[in-house]
Amino acid sequence: SSDIKIGVDYISGGCNCGPHTLDWQNGPRLIYGVTNSVALCSNVAPFSVRKTFSGHQGRLNCVKWIRQEQQNSNSDYYFLSASVDKTIGVWKGKDENYTKHLSLDGHQNSVTTVSGYQQSSNDNIYVASGAADSTVKIWRINNTTGI
Repeated sequence: SSDIKIGVDYISGGCNCGPHTLDWQNGPRLIYGVTNSVALCSNVAPFSVRKTFSGHQGRLNCVKWIRQEQQNSNSDYYFLSASVDKTIGVWKGKDENYTKHLSLDGHQNSVTTVSGYQQSSNDNIYVASGAADSTVKIWRINNTTGI
């Protein structure tokens, strides 16, 4: 009996139509919205989609890498996803392995824009979000205790 090996040869997805559905990190990672998922690409040839991450019930309006005050090679990276499902996904990981760390609820309508910043002195992450409900919310997440 021979072993059968199965692997993924090609992943593709069309980018959502919107001005904030693509973001390039200061490094080798590009993310963009594909329907209700996030596609992670390499930024070197052949610029292929490396992985996709699902975590929303509706189309993504915005994806954004969280900017970090300081980054070392052992640190996790974070990115955000904002959706018509009224939630913000906070994703954590490195390389090609990311999981949805938190889901932020609180808007009454589609979340249209999001941005984030990680402060190295206290490990807090600050997330700003804007939505079609005409509100802007500022969230503070402590990596050790949560929201």
